[in-house]
Amino acid sequence: MPLQTGSYVETSAHAFFRDPRVMDYPLERTTLLETACVVVPVSAGQAVTGDAVQEQLASLSMTSFEGSGLIIGTGWGGNWDAPGFTDDCPYFDDSVIDLVLQMGFSLLGGDTPRFENPQKPSGHLGRLFAAKKLILGPLKNVVQVGTQMGLLIASPLNIPAASATPCRPVFVVEG
Repeated sequence: MPLQTGSYVETSAHAFFRDPRVMDYPLERTTLLETACVVVPVSAGQAVTGDAVQEQLASLSMTSFEGSGLIIGTGWGGNWDAPGFTDDCPYFDDSVIDLVLQMGFSLLGGDTPRFENPQKPSGHLGRLFAAKKLILGPLKNVVQVGTQMGLLIASPLNIPAASATPCRPVFVVEG
């Protein structure tokens, strides 16, 4: 069964075989997880930068994001069925990964199917995986949510020994 189907939660076991699998993580890592959603519009093949994400996070007036999720919307999720959705997508540059690690986010999600530059991979997914961060993507309708805090529900399927599983993510706006 292809586990990276539709939207999915992925663990470091995808790259490091002996690492914990999806079902080894507590459900709180993907369900009712306090999450920052930010919108950083970029075009096909362009990079999202840490500075652009940081600017959006600053508008949320939070003192700490430790243990929270981070979802980045580029606008690419609207191209889900278009030719080139995977090959031409935006990606996150190394400074986004630095930000995720420095600020203590536990999950990184996005509306782009690739988090690394497909033309010049830097290996930063390995850095996320080494830090046991979860990945969630690709997502739809992130731009419609806008930049705000909420609760993420992205419960993975109960597939024993899987490094990734499909899910149906929902962002619940607080308040």
